[in-house]
Amino acid sequence: MNARILIADDEVEITELIKDVMKELFLFPKIEVVHDWKKVRYLADTNEEYDIVICDKNMPFKELARFPKTKLKVVCTGDADVIKSTPLRTKVDAIFEKPNLMNLIIVKELYLQKVTGRSVA
Repeated sequence: MNARILIADDEVEITELIKDVMKELFLFPKIEVVHDWKKVRYLADTNEEYDIVICDKNMPFKELARFPKTKLKVVCTGDADVIKSTPLRTKVDAIFEKPNLMNLIIVKELYLQKVTGRSVA
């Protein structure tokens, strides 16, 4: 599965971990890693299309709305209160706590559900 994935997080170590796990979960993914929200905005302004966007909550996750064709929008955070945030939950498809990378398996399952239109569990 050649998913196109954008990972946006200011923590280099976290992005590398997420990237490594996504490479294992998807067949030949095309992964772009960004550590600067201005680059995220630039990608949105140039109409870049991604299947999955994973964004740290400290990056302006509001930028996720600028990727309308993205199938799955995910926020990752180390702040447990953000995970419980109802307003945020209405703007993204999933929120997961980092560095718990097991949640990326759920991200893959959610993506497959969106693509196929059926439950894959």
